[in-house]
Amino acid sequence: GCTATLKRMNRHYTAEDVEQAVKKIRKVFSNNCGIPIDVITGFSGETEKEFDESLTFVRNMAFSQAHVFPYSRRENTRAASMSQQLSNAEKEKRAHQMIAACTQTQQDFRKRFLKKCIPVLFERQADTGEWEGFSPQYFPVRVISNQNLHGQIKNVWITEVDKAACLGHLEHSL
Repeated sequence: GCTATLKRMNRHYTAEDVEQAVKKIRKVFSNNCGIPIDVITGFSGETEKEFDESLTFVRNMAFSQAHVFPYSRRENTRAASMSQQLSNAEKEKRAHQMIAACTQTQQDFRKRFLKKCIPVLFERQADTGEWEGFSPQYFPVRVISNQNLHGQIKNVWITEVDKAACLGHLEHSL
């Protein structure tokens, strides 16, 4: 979300390019399409101001899912020899802040589906007995069912959103 950081990372796009692409996707596919993002925090030379810019960007873009991880220095790369390396503690601190922001946008996105019926592709049964699957927007959904749902697509009424997933019940299980 910070063009200066993206440039140092040798990315050939800007934060504005990403924003415009997301806006086009949402215009064509609706605001209910899921758009995930990968975020690296603490890249070489990332200032507090640049991190804040990325944090604001992620909050404003309201991504449906995020994979956040601190920059990991790799020997024999251009980035490894850059000055202004951040401490591991600072990279971790920023990653935790970013994860908190992304968790909120994920939950806000998932709440759009409360009291709605959506198709879910079920993949596995958890140790708790709940079946877990994914919506077309690629967010996790859990239901309780005595049926073997593995590999099946079932309509699910979403009744609750927690930090990890949406919870619901099968359309005809009331």
